[in-house]
Amino acid sequence: MSISKPVTVTAEGLLLREWRAADVPVMVTLFDTAEMERWTPLAHPFDAEAATAYVQRAHKSRADGVFQFAITEDGDEPLGEVLIVPTDIAGTCELAYAVGAQYRGKQLAARAVRALLPFARTGDSARLVS
Repeated sequence: MSISKPVTVTAEGLLLREWRAADVPVMVTLFDTAEMERWTPLAHPFDAEAATAYVQRAHKSRADGVFQFAITEDGDEPLGEVLIVPTDIAGTCELAYAVGAQYRGKQLAARAVRALLPFARTGDSARLVS
């Protein structure tokens, strides 16, 4: 799979897409909270500098089979993130998610994970889920 071509996943009424530089201000709003600090490994404070570095790392991580998707309903406004990370165990991966507090209660995390499963199953062996 070409690293330069953006990847999207559409299912469950969502469009999962890779992070963009233009998402930085929204990412700060979503992820610079006490709750995100407590429950995620995200940098804190999660300011514009941290968000910019995060987007850059997300793009570089594709080479290792890691995909970090903004959760959107319209392909534009990020509501959270879902990501897939290969493990050292063949045929397995880890899925993780974070949803902005203002968007909770819409089943976004569950829908995003369900949307991502076929992508995980049909991808290369580095992220194949059995």
